[in-house]
Amino acid sequence: MLLEPPPYLQMHTDVAEVRYLSRTTSTETIAGLPPSSRNTPKEEKPIYVSEIQSRDLFQSLPIISMTIPRGRWLLEKLPSGLPNAYNIWLKKDSSITINFGSGGVLEGANSQFKKIISREPSQLTSAEIAYFYPSGSFVAGHTEELNGKRVIVFEGHFKEKNLDIYQLEFNHNPDMSGVCVQAVITFSAPPSQYKQHIKAFKAALKTILWIHKVEIDPSKG
Repeated sequence: MLLEPPPYLQMHTDVAEVRYLSRTTSTETIAGLPPSSRNTPKEEKPIYVSEIQSRDLFQSLPIISMTIPRGRWLLEKLPSGLPNAYNIWLKKDSSITINFGSGGVLEGANSQFKKIISREPSQLTSAEIAYFYPSGSFVAGHTEELNGKRVIVFEGHFKEKNLDIYQLEFNHNPDMSGVCVQAVITFSAPPSQYKQHIKAFKAALKTILWIHKVEIDPSKG
């Protein structure tokens, strides 16, 4: 499983707003910003998104598309130390965050994650939850079918940042592919905002269209 607490929480910084218009040449500007120097590495800026779809923006995600909750959301690609990881956060309140990530690690034949994800939808026992998250951040877990894909749902609270968490974990690749690489989608927000937005987030999850091919196979790397 992923590191505990979820590693993708609140890693964005205060940066300028930039709307995604189109790919630009080195002499063009984006949203009035001056052209970057050819001698300076290009800094990626957050951009507004209303859905998860463009493969130009969301490379190596395990979904074809997903409609995100209403609002002005900003996207940021996380540093290379977190493979295939993205944050989007609500412009009016950056504590409300949705995180996408794939660890890029092949699950072995005896993986507990594979065993749980392969069984029929059911509740996880306290021991199973503690196996993955021993600190107690997550207090509930179950498996379910989501648009034809088996997923594990964890729910809990991250005390250090006072964030309630709804976390979806699943195989990045198609379930029947035999290539299991864990991926995650996490919604986090302070308790009061969580109660206001969790219903919309769950509705957004129901719009996911999953990929139908193996995109990450560490054994071939």
